[in-house]
Amino acid sequence: MKSAYIFPIVGTVLFLFFNLYIYRSISARFTPYKGFATFLPALILLCVALAILDAIFFVGFGLNGSFKNELLYKLCVFCMAASFSLFFICLAYDVLSAAAHVVKFSQNRRKFLKTFIDVTFVIMAFSYIFKGLYNALKIPKITEREIKIKNLARELNFAVISDVHLGEFLKKEFLQGVVAQINSLNYDALLIVGDMFDLRSDELGDILQPLEVIKKPIFFVTGNHEYYRDDASGLIKAMQKAGVRVLQNESVEFEGLNLMGVHDLSGFRFGYMQPDLSAVLAQADPDKPKILLAHQPKYVVDFVRDEVDLCICGHTHAGQIFPWTLLVLLSQKYLYGLYNDGLKQIYVSSGVGFWGPPIRVFADAEIALLKLRKA
Repeated sequence: MKSAYIFPIVGTVLFLFFNLYIYRSISARFTPYKGFATFLPALILLCVALAILDAIFFVGFGLNGSFKNELLYKLCVFCMAASFSLFFICLAYDVLSAAAHVVKFSQNRRKFLKTFIDVTFVIMAFSYIFKGLYNALKIPKITEREIKIKNLARELNFAVISDVHLGEFLKKEFLQGVVAQINSLNYDALLIVGDMFDLRSDELGDILQPLEVIKKPIFFVTGNHEYYRDDASGLIKAMQKAGVRVLQNESVEFEGLNLMGVHDLSGFRFGYMQPDLSAVLAQADPDKPKILLAHQPKYVVDFVRDEVDLCICGHTHAGQIFPWTLLVLLSQKYLYGLYNDGLKQIYVSSGVGFWGPPIRVFADAEIALLKLRKA
């Protein structure tokens, strides 16, 4: 089976199961309530519609990498968010209800407990979705980290963002807000660690115009989403036109250190612009600290040893939607924050945007200010 078909098939089947479970859970728990039978056809219609639109999302994105119809895309990702959220809320509800049945209560107390759990279920469902929407669409918070680096010529501050995902939801106005936050910081350079776009190069227009007000150097490496909708070279040219230095398997000297960047792992899948750390290290000054920008933590785990002092990554969104967090952690090993791995340090940004559903739950977006200090 071609790998291109795995994502749409697995995603469609998984979310079909989610929606079947949602129907079973809600209908089983609320049938005893008077008048619920009136709403049963609507519940069936809702779950069927969710399953169909979820499938459209996975097939459309998995096979084409994009949607030509923006309205359809937005409808699909909202439905995907609803399916995902409702499934785990229903699962938590069922586990809680099962636990309540184990404990012996009087009939009146059991009836009260059931009503309490049912009301809690409804409140949780709405709170989960609306709080998640708010978290995803607001301007990210600023987080500061101090990182010790050996042989550092002078103290440096890097503003770091990743996973902006400019596209159907996040547009020029969002980037303006992010840039305003960045410009409030005391920093020496801005590092953008991949997944800037969910757009083709011919769809960009003036979306990168906000970058023009940044007067400090800007460095960028590709992420997996730069490959999905377009030849990544077109998006690279757009970044270069906006005054951004794109590190394409390169090392440059910056304020007494090697600032290095590799292409994303997706280059292996698509057969062009593949990451090449050996080529990068060959360009670096061995006597100066080495800072590597690599979009996916998985690349650092698989390819980077102790020849780098600090790796800066993105990609994970800190899981974006709990409990999806657990699957991301299994895939990438490093989820969010600062890690020590052998002699190197790894910082994984939670990103500023989102992919798919406009929801973040227990995974706040961030603009990171990394303060490099002498060890």
